[in-house]
Amino acid sequence: MKPLRIPDSGIKRIAQALGQDFSIEEIHRQWVESGETLSEENFPLYFELEELLPYREYVWTRDQARLNPEEWDELSQSMVDGGWDPNSPVLLLLGKDGTSKVGEGNHRLAIAEEAGIGKIPVIVEYRESAEKDRQLSPEEVEQDVVERGEKQEQERLKKDQWDQEWSEMSPEERQELEDLADLLL
Repeated sequence: MKPLRIPDSGIKRIAQALGQDFSIEEIHRQWVESGETLSEENFPLYFELEELLPYREYVWTRDQARLNPEEWDELSQSMVDGGWDPNSPVLLLLGKDGTSKVGEGNHRLAIAEEAGIGKIPVIVEYRESAEKDRQLSPEEVEQDVVERGEKQEQERLKKDQWDQEWSEMSPEERQELEDLADLLL
């Protein structure tokens, strides 16, 4: 049997799905020091709840939240019954200037903590600054637009490369890769 050939992008995605390759601190340090990202923005990583808690922008409780108590209870029961919805990852903002915070998901993190949920899906968004209130100069806005466009093009090229490699795989190789992904996830 021919050895399974998994493209680099596929290995990276499998490693990310396991969430064991790198910590938030390592991802952030890599971004600040070299501008390199260790994750894809549209592919969630999984981190232990405890690792995310220090990044919360707000620490909510049932009685002190933007949600009304009924919404809080409904979300809480949903998490107790079914765990964290993988289609609603936390948004973690990592700034090149060293700032970082949970941009979306502070309520869900508080409820997950109460419910005892372990691993949390996280989308990492790389920015110049994680502080949303910081006013960017026109030059910084233009640079951000250019960088985002370049990043989107790189992501599109990666996806196209993966699609091409996938199309070149035999049905047996595809099945083997899908079975491996099922085992890992």
